[in-house]
Amino acid sequence: MISCDPLIQHSTLTRNSCHLESMDRSLSSLIKRIPINIIPLSLLFLAPVLSYGNIRRPAIVLEDVIPPEYDSIQTPDIDGQPADVSIQIIILNIRSVDVSEMSYIADIFLYETWRDPRLRYPADKKLERISLHPEWRNHLWTPDVYFYNAIEGKVLNTVIPYVNLWLKNDSTVIFGARLSLEFSCDMLLHKFPHDTQTCDIIVKSLTHTLSEMNLHWNEKDAITVGDCIILPQFELLTPDRSTCNESNEIEKHGETFACLRGIIQLTRRSGYYIINIYIPTVLIVFMSMLTFWIPVDAVPGRVTLGVTSLLTIITKQYQASLPSVSYVVALNVWLSVCIGFVFCGLLEYSAVVALLSHQKRLGSDPIAGSSKDAGSRTRHYLINMLYSRLEKIQVHKIDRMCRVVFPVIFCIHCIIYFSIYM
Repeated sequence: MISCDPLIQHSTLTRNSCHLESMDRSLSSLIKRIPINIIPLSLLFLAPVLSYGNIRRPAIVLEDVIPPEYDSIQTPDIDGQPADVSIQIIILNIRSVDVSEMSYIADIFLYETWRDPRLRYPADKKLERISLHPEWRNHLWTPDVYFYNAIEGKVLNTVIPYVNLWLKNDSTVIFGARLSLEFSCDMLLHKFPHDTQTCDIIVKSLTHTLSEMNLHWNEKDAITVGDCIILPQFELLTPDRSTCNESNEIEKHGETFACLRGIIQLTRRSGYYIINIYIPTVLIVFMSMLTFWIPVDAVPGRVTLGVTSLLTIITKQYQASLPSVSYVVALNVWLSVCIGFVFCGLLEYSAVVALLSHQKRLGSDPIAGSSKDAGSRTRHYLINMLYSRLEKIQVHKIDRMCRVVFPVIFCIHCIIYFSIYM
């Protein structure tokens, strides 16, 4: 070993040797600390991973839950009372509301909850509830509920079938499924497009009567609505729950079947119709009233403006997407009155032109309106009296009066219309 005495550190070889010796000492001290600081810590992290692979949970088979004497046709007997089934519906989305077909399509989650003491809960399960295979539903008694006002429906299976089955440790069974259903809805469109439609979701029992099975809504969340429901023409109000009325109850052989009724209210948004129907028609009506400010002798201008306004508002009526119903709706009233105002403007100008032409004819021929023949005076008395009154009318005053009367009457109509229908 080369000495590191300060007296000989002026030598280059001596300085390099001292440097190598210090590096060797640092490396030796680091190696000595590795087994103490790093190895136990790595084993500490690896221990749970190694032990997790040794845990095996025994699988649940059908015989662990359903005893051999189980009857999947008979309802559960709980102290001689009918089976009590709780219903919960979560409305995930309302995809469309078809006014012409009187229907709407909704995606929902349906949950059914009931107790079946005949089922066995596996003894080696310490959890509050366990998941069962969805196909085991064919071997269990399940409520035979159906949607009374559903036109068609299916179980959604975009990725996997959305059907779940759980069993709790107190013999409570929970069945859940995601469904896409088209419901019929009796819509009353008298106030269209300012209407609020009340649609139903009616759940009934198919074969079990009230003496065998009873349906009731979930106490906490009977019918709830998802957070992402946005309809372009409707606003979904908070749904309500109720029982079926007499018209929805079905009785066979003196027995009544269980029935529940969910209420959904859809309020139509009026923004589309205000922008595309009401504002354009108001402008067209006031544009037709400009004919009262045009001189009477400007026949082409007044006729063109009046006819163009009439054809435009009639075309707007065909573009209004009115519902195909046999009764009058609010939008029919509005468009009909607007067409009537434009048409009355044309009639007013026709009357003014006819009266003006008649006065000009009387001015050129003073005896055109009367007869000097004594035998014909009685016959033309009423006509002469009418002509004499028409001679005194000033056609320019008619236009001046219509400039005020027409807008005032139309504004009164707007106030009455919106106060009734909105």
